[in-house]
Amino acid sequence: MNVRYAERVNGSDARRSLPLTVPLASASVLASVLASVLASVLGVACQPGGGEDATTDPCENDFNGCAENTTTFEEDPSCTLDGDLEIVMGQGETTFSALGPSELPELQWGLQGGQHVWMAVQVHNPDLDRRQLKIRLELKFCTAADCSDPGAWETDIIRDLVADETTMTLTPEGWLQQTRMLVTVFGWVTTENRRVEMLVTDPCGRQAFVTRDSTAS
Repeated sequence: MNVRYAERVNGSDARRSLPLTVPLASASVLASVLASVLASVLGVACQPGGGEDATTDPCENDFNGCAENTTTFEEDPSCTLDGDLEIVMGQGETTFSALGPSELPELQWGLQGGQHVWMAVQVHNPDLDRRQLKIRLELKFCTAADCSDPGAWETDIIRDLVADETTMTLTPEGWLQQTRMLVTVFGWVTTENRRVEMLVTDPCGRQAFVTRDSTAS
């Protein structure tokens, strides 16, 4: 191929072409190296957290396909159970992992560059005759200097779900367990002070409310 260059000839600019020969073998090696570097860069840039497949839509693994529908939840007035539900907040797409008092769920990357978390819950005193739960997940963040004021916390996203016997599993201990609850996050991602709130209701009207907070000591 030819390379164009500029040269002053008799006080004026002139452009000339010189032939440049690149050996075929060298060109092939260069192309191979460039292709490898590009693939490596793209692979790092697109790799989601937590080992997810970068070609899979996370909503395919959400137990409700990322939809929200609480109309199927039915309270049973004939239920005589009372008291509070005993729940454990956790995270997990396929395996349940309990979250400590100041532990937050791990951020994951989606196909379009967005981020999400996989929430999970265990109920330790379930009503096994009525295997249904209404679950509200609310993620909040605080950018104020004083986050001790409840009014300083902003809601990033709320997701309402209904889990039932087709989506939950029964552990060997006799606990009901629901994983695969995807929650997309926005401002929550870049803020130091973050919180997750979970409200769970069963058909008997029993409830449990738990939080996990990055500011907890």
